[in-house]
Amino acid sequence: QVHQRLMTDSPASLLWAAPFFFLLLSVAFGPLLVPRVWHRHFGKVSLGFALAFLGPWAWVQGLEAAGHAFFHTLLLDYIPFLVLISALFTITGGIYIKNQWLGTPLGNTAILATGGLLASVMGTTGAAMLLVRPLIRANSWRQHNVHTKVFFIFVVANVGGALTPLGDPPLFMGYLNGVAFTWTLQFLWQPTLVLAGTLLAMYAVMDFYYHRQEAGQAPSVAKRFGHMQISGRVNILLLVGVLTTVVLSGSKQMLPAVLDQNLQLGGVEVPMVNALREGTLLMLTLLSWFSTSKKTYAANGFSWGPL
Repeated sequence: QVHQRLMTDSPASLLWAAPFFFLLLSVAFGPLLVPRVWHRHFGKVSLGFALAFLGPWAWVQGLEAAGHAFFHTLLLDYIPFLVLISALFTITGGIYIKNQWLGTPLGNTAILATGGLLASVMGTTGAAMLLVRPLIRANSWRQHNVHTKVFFIFVVANVGGALTPLGDPPLFMGYLNGVAFTWTLQFLWQPTLVLAGTLLAMYAVMDFYYHRQEAGQAPSVAKRFGHMQISGRVNILLLVGVLTTVVLSGSKQMLPAVLDQNLQLGGVEVPMVNALREGTLLMLTLLSWFSTSKKTYAANGFSWGPL
């Protein structure tokens, strides 16, 4: 019956999305329900769900079609996505902000707003990595600080990346498939402003309430908001390089005509400009890794685990 259902359904049937749906459920609940098993075997679980799709697809569509779909997704979607995320993750991980300011409602709200803006330039993961530790240090003296971390996730790690393809993976996937780089900024800036503004206003009121209850406990050694030291500044230039590379890769009219050709890899036509983009991003990633002090990465608690 399952075979008949697969044979009669179109490739767009929701039945084909079932492995992905259960993969998302495992990502959401695995670390909560079976943390030890999940952290030791999440790679196997992910591979299992991938094969749960690819196997039936090969059964229905044939090995050749399944192989073509696999390499097409690998070369045109997955590798470009992973290369971009790796570049943003590595480069932002090499920027360390040392701060000695107090966690006040005004300062905290400013950090959240700044992170929301930066998320569209360096990705939600990059902006979160850059600012979460300074925010935690600034509020370590406060008894009530959990709400700050929650709203940081809302504003910086979710809403903030909506304005460019660099911000969130789904937007970058759209960019890879022909959506204009400025489309998100043109059509999403108003809902993003409303949502981010509402969240920041809610947070400011809540943080002001809690701050009034514990303002007398503030340490006297802290300095004014804005006093900070930045290590790994070369990575700021490398971030500009990432942004420039991605924008130019989607502007064929600004590139030499020789790049308007395709490479044949595994039966898949890969635009030469894509290969150049991925190569440039990898080069910027390596430049960041080898030019940044490992002490800076250590201070940021950098690890390859998230990737």
